[in-house]
Amino acid sequence: MTRQVAHDVLRRMASPPPPAPEDVPITSSRAIRLAITRAADKTHDFVVSVSSLREEVLSLDQLLAALEPELMLIGMTAGGAVTGLAALDLNMRTALLEVQTVGKVLSDAPEDRPPTGTDAQMAQPLIAAFLYHLQDTAERTPLDGWGLGFDAGDKINSTRAAGLILDDGKYRLIRLSLDLGAGDRTAELALALPCRAETVGKVLTPEVKGDWDERFRKVVDGSPARLDAELHRFKLPLHQAENLVVGQVLPLTGCTVSSVKILARDGRKVATARLGQSAGMRAVRIEVPPQVALSDMNQLGKSDMPSLADLPETGAAFDIDSAASMMDIDNAANDDDGGLDMPMAAPMDMPEADDMAVAAAPLSWDDEDLEADPVAPAKLSWEDEGLENPTED
Repeated sequence: MTRQVAHDVLRRMASPPPPAPEDVPITSSRAIRLAITRAADKTHDFVVSVSSLREEVLSLDQLLAALEPELMLIGMTAGGAVTGLAALDLNMRTALLEVQTVGKVLSDAPEDRPPTGTDAQMAQPLIAAFLYHLQDTAERTPLDGWGLGFDAGDKINSTRAAGLILDDGKYRLIRLSLDLGAGDRTAELALALPCRAETVGKVLTPEVKGDWDERFRKVVDGSPARLDAELHRFKLPLHQAENLVVGQVLPLTGCTVSSVKILARDGRKVATARLGQSAGMRAVRIEVPPQVALSDMNQLGKSDMPSLADLPETGAAFDIDSAASMMDIDNAANDDDGGLDMPMAAPMDMPEADDMAVAAAPLSWDDEDLEADPVAPAKLSWEDEGLENPTED
């Protein structure tokens, strides 16, 4: 018996060692399941199990369309900039609130309510722990280094606001359906981070950017804008337009190379341009619009005509006092024809009738309106000058 035991020991010692078990590589799905269960246990001491898992790579528009409006969005920051998203449904954020207040997940269904900033603060520890344990479980997988350097930030109001913040590109989205272990309560947790194949196994350090206003302005300034260059526009009867043929020449009345208008999509004129060419291609050159020449209003009405002050005065044209002194009213005698014998006055230079008409018209633009037709000179009246009418003896 002893000899048989000794023989067996010698045979085992002489036999070759058994082959080492093969190192089965871990998959991304298994790494995610391990990371979320460890994060829930280590952070809040409650048990969750993954009932379903979905992993996909989406563009920014596809990512925003895949997130339901009722999900609470949390910005994932790296280097001070928001570069990813985390999303939690009502059951998940209520469960995190319950385990941190009463110490366990309640079996009752939560009451529907909008998410708040407090809910986002309550979810930050679990998200941070999930990314931390994912670095250990996801070694030698496509997720190695994927979530390194990210932190959970503040709540984002909507997917529309998230679209204005996030950069356009590819994102890896992981959606987990979790069994909370309390009755039939289930929850959903989603995480979307940039998908960059060149960063596998490396530390992801996103570029540090400026504040939100500056980045928003850059996005708006970088948006495409369409402008139309219009050389000429004219109307054409329908029968002529239907009969147009190749090679026919249409006259462009009033059109020059400087008549190009740069129009926006709504037809609004943006600039004026000149038609030309550059590198053998048709091109337009933006030009300064012509300035409208304005004249000084003080120069209006000025001409070579003499001023009103240079016109002769009516009093100087006929001196009634001098004429009265030249008459001898008292010694006047009747002629044979019954007329009044008056001495001849010296010839006087009387103004022309047209000049007297102009002089008699009102000449002030400020105090009274000018009449359409010049007023005829008033006739001399003896009563107006205080002279007695001559009577026959």
